[in-house]
Amino acid sequence: MYKYLYNILMFSLEDIFTSKAVIKVLRVLYFHSSPLLLRHIAYIADVPVYSIQRALKQLESDKVVIKKKKKHYTYFTLSKNHTYYDFIAKVFRLQMEYTNRLHAAQLNKKAKSVLEFSNSAHAVIKKAKKV
Repeated sequence: MYKYLYNILMFSLEDIFTSKAVIKVLRVLYFHSSPLLLRHIAYIADVPVYSIQRALKQLESDKVVIKKKKKHYTYFTLSKNHTYYDFIAKVFRLQMEYTNRLHAAQLNKKAKSVLEFSNSAHAVIKKAKKV
């Protein structure tokens, strides 16, 4: 099911961008509306700085990422005008929805097991009080 949700329009992000670092950069920039520094992106994505640097260079040359320099700092942000932006947004939204549903299902399962335990414990306590 995850693969089904991840594939939109018969292809996925892996078909467009071959590097996992590129996809991680896109994810970080999509979920952060403010421009980020290279090292911040690397820290959030948990990917080495050099890999992020190469990924940003590729994305910048494809004009998917916008590079802005302010004083000594270089900031990066996702270009919302790029043709891939809507596709990227759909993929990440679907992925987030699926993750949330999966997490909710896991929490629901845990809650049911806690309720079953409390019901059985309640029955044992009732019996103990009668004796």
